[in-house]
Amino acid sequence: MAVARRERFEALFNYTPHAWDEIELEKGDIVQCVERFSDGWMLGVSERTSKAGKCPGNFLQKIVKTPETRAIPKPLERTSSTESRDSSIKKRANIAEEIVSTERSYVKHLHQMQELYYEPLKKKGLLKPEELATIFPNVQSLLGINETLLKDLDERVKAWDAQTTTIGDVFKRMAPFLKLYETYCNQHGTATQMLSRCQTKSENFSSFLKTTAASCFQTLDSLLLMPIQRIPRYNLLLEDLLKHTPEEHPDAEKLTEAVVSLRKISYDLNENIRRIENERRIIAIGQLFVPNDSVDLIDASRQFFLKKVDRKARAATIEGEDSANTAAPHVYTSRTYQREGTLLVEKVQSLKTVERYFFLFNDLLLVARVKGPTFKLKERAVLSQCWLADSVLDATKAFELGTPKKSYQLIASSTEEKARWFADLSRCISQQKEQLYKYVSLCTPRDSFGSGKKMKALVDYTGSDVELSFKADEVIIYTPLVYESGTVSEEWGQGIANGVFGWFPLACVVRPEPEHDPSLVEEYKLSVNDILCIQDRVKAWKAKTSYGTTSDGAPRSNAVLQVHEVDGTFKSFVVPINATAKEAVAILLDRLKRADNPDHYVLCEVAGEQTERRVGDLEQPVELASNWYASNQRMKFLLRTRATDT
Repeated sequence: MAVARRERFEALFNYTPHAWDEIELEKGDIVQCVERFSDGWMLGVSERTSKAGKCPGNFLQKIVKTPETRAIPKPLERTSSTESRDSSIKKRANIAEEIVSTERSYVKHLHQMQELYYEPLKKKGLLKPEELATIFPNVQSLLGINETLLKDLDERVKAWDAQTTTIGDVFKRMAPFLKLYETYCNQHGTATQMLSRCQTKSENFSSFLKTTAASCFQTLDSLLLMPIQRIPRYNLLLEDLLKHTPEEHPDAEKLTEAVVSLRKISYDLNENIRRIENERRIIAIGQLFVPNDSVDLIDASRQFFLKKVDRKARAATIEGEDSANTAAPHVYTSRTYQREGTLLVEKVQSLKTVERYFFLFNDLLLVARVKGPTFKLKERAVLSQCWLADSVLDATKAFELGTPKKSYQLIASSTEEKARWFADLSRCISQQKEQLYKYVSLCTPRDSFGSGKKMKALVDYTGSDVELSFKADEVIIYTPLVYESGTVSEEWGQGIANGVFGWFPLACVVRPEPEHDPSLVEEYKLSVNDILCIQDRVKAWKAKTSYGTTSDGAPRSNAVLQVHEVDGTFKSFVVPINATAKEAVAILLDRLKRADNPDHYVLCEVAGEQTERRVGDLEQPVELASNWYASNQRMKFLLRTRATDT
């Protein structure tokens, strides 16, 4: 069976994998493309390492094939002329035995989970039924599936015939049942949180876990993780088996189909696996700190989210809430680990340097001091309230990081390390400030602003477009009545500094005591200029992000829409702002130079990979898109034929 030739790409940059299904790239590596994804990533095979996995497409450049280009090696290439047939047959048998032995071990661990943890807990009544169901989601179903799989595989290997025995059909037949692993993965995060909560509140439960783990040498936490790791393990084993299966072997085609089926399941589980790995890493980091430190990595700090979105009026208000009590669709962001490492901090007054260890997340930076095997927290900085600049002293290795508490002069070990830290910090800070900008732009100010209060800046602060910039000791007029209290977050204030209105972190300022400067405690009556300053600034913010107006506030007649197709590609095209979905489809087909009948196609709203809704012919896609933006929903339009729409 011939394998299709693959497009080849050259790596433009180095890339370090961050997940089990990614491959390493070194500049100049050649990667054969197996599949492209709509998010810009690619499934490929590295010719340097012979490993298959995902990699970012923007790190690669397609190699244009010339007449002189020789045929490229095929991914998962099977028996070659340099490998003896006997060796291939032996390797195939060894891999088959490994599949069975690892499956037997895995089923044994599922039995341990069921018989040593689940059943005794249920019998002893140490957990409520709902707690038990949350910690052990569909484990009994997985056990039944894998016992059947083990039985079938064991029978094949015991009657092994190098020329006729097949394995691929067993996995192909079981593939639909293995999709139950997606349910398990979806609930794993909740299961882990429930397990931690029950351990904290019940000494008897905690004692039971310790005793059982000591007797079977497996903690419940490690057993609960094993199903997450099993599907990727199947992928690796079957791909290795396929690699050593001759093309004429009856198992070749069956294995190929099984590999494709399991890859599909893996891709469906991919985001869940990434999330689980991220959560485990964050939990592990939190446990590195001394007990008295309030690191708060699990219960994420207050997030920005829309409290209400009126589809008709497009009116929105914003409120800060604890993300744990907020419905998932409304949470703007989740915490993800980015990087960690040591940087030197230069003390400006003494010019001495001290080592500090930094943990960077997408929304948070932890500054810590190494204390034996643990860390002592020095600062917990929210990235939306930080700023970054090159050092005026040494721009090659040093840079400046500002937080609401202080400004750090940071020195990296090399120019390359400085560049990596600066790029990651800059990206994360920009993303967080963009969130703030979007939400502030959706706020509606009060009709009257009332008065303000004077405050003094504690540190220098360099803000973005919607923020204030000021120096330490400068006076800021705090104007809490411009927007509703807590509109964005209790950590942010609204005020005027140097004749400019904007937002600022309240941690950056202090309200002086009366005995120090009584004039700074009195209420400040806003002048006409102050009010005009506020109004002009708010109007500018609204104009920049208003979907239906241009930057100068003029009505907009057209808008740009993105429509995705089933193959993952998308097209951007201009439509009238009041165009119906049916009209938008006709315009798109015309742009694509298709002669198809527009009546044969529909637009669908798609959220993630699961939720899909057909857009009515008379609905207006531009209005829908503006509502997505207002509520920050990650959605897209998909073009489908009427015969296959769902």
